[in-house]
Amino acid sequence: MAMAIEADTQPMTKKAKITFAVVGGLAFFLLVYGIYWWWSGRNFRALVAMTQEETNWDALSNEEKKGRFDQMKNLSKGLSRDQREQLDNIRETQMEKRDLGRLNNFFALNKKDQTAALDKEIKRGEEMRKQWEQKIQQFQKNGANKDKKGGAGGQNANRGAGGAGGAGAGGGQGGGRGGAGGGGGKSSPEQRNKSAANRLDRSSPEYRLAKDTYRQRLDERRQQLGLPPSSGRGPTLVGGGGRPGGGGGGGGKR
Repeated sequence: MAMAIEADTQPMTKKAKITFAVVGGLAFFLLVYGIYWWWSGRNFRALVAMTQEETNWDALSNEEKKGRFDQMKNLSKGLSRDQREQLDNIRETQMEKRDLGRLNNFFALNKKDQTAALDKEIKRGEEMRKQWEQKIQQFQKNGANKDKKGGAGGQNANRGAGGAGGAGAGGGQGGGRGGAGGGGGKSSPEQRNKSAANRLDRSSPEYRLAKDTYRQRLDERRQQLGLPPSSGRGPTLVGGGGRPGGGGGGGGKR
């Protein structure tokens, strides 16, 4: 009995201490890594949840839409490239799912209701196109006015200097700055169309067939109304679709 008690109270061997230290250190590392992984991925998980939830954007006010966009923008800060790619894939899947549902609802309508839906979509698309053209014209007008002001500044500088060489260079710079004022940094309609086409190439065959069939119906109706076809000017979506100019006559948001 005494020998058994003595054996139980023997100190840990060096090997046992090392094993215990290694196991304890590994457990601590895994705990810290798990906490870091959970904490660093919280924004990504929140964005995934917001992307996957069924939100009726048409029912939201402009303030509510802006609030959601600002929230998603803030959550997107600090995401890794891999997380951004995963989020893009999730978004594309959700967009395709919603749009395919709208397309199937359209095909389930009778011919009369389909025509009414097409007319509504065409009218909205034409209104968006006209608004976009007005914005472009206003943008070009503002750029032309800046060019004129810049040119006038250069001429005044030349006159004030009495033809001196140094003053002439100053006048040239004044005109140059005026001309640069009309530049823009956003993607062009062609770039947006290319991006939309790439997304469509990655979509399912069922979705592409539904899109092509709907576009054919839409173009037939546009022809009946004396309007040019939408093909070649970006994808056409039911119930919503891209920006004006990018989505053609029948564009709307996804």
